Amino acid sequence: LLSSRQVEILQMIANGLSTKQVARELDITQKTVHNHLNTVYRKLDTQSLTHAVLSAVRLGIINLDPVASD
Repeated sequence: LLSSRQVEILQMIANGLSTKQVARELDITQKTVHNHLNTVYRKLDTQSLTHAVLSAVRLGIINLDPVASD
């Protein structure tokens, strides 16, 4: 369904990184990150990043790291 790069980017976003941080980490431009995310939205039939992350979690494409509580 999603390419390995799309999964990687969506997982990084789900883990709390900004698109700028993702771009820097992967040595790509922010525009490229946004292009990948737009493709993810289309493939998952979603309109927002939040819905894309939720859909990907439900489909088992990505995992959410548990948040540590104090």
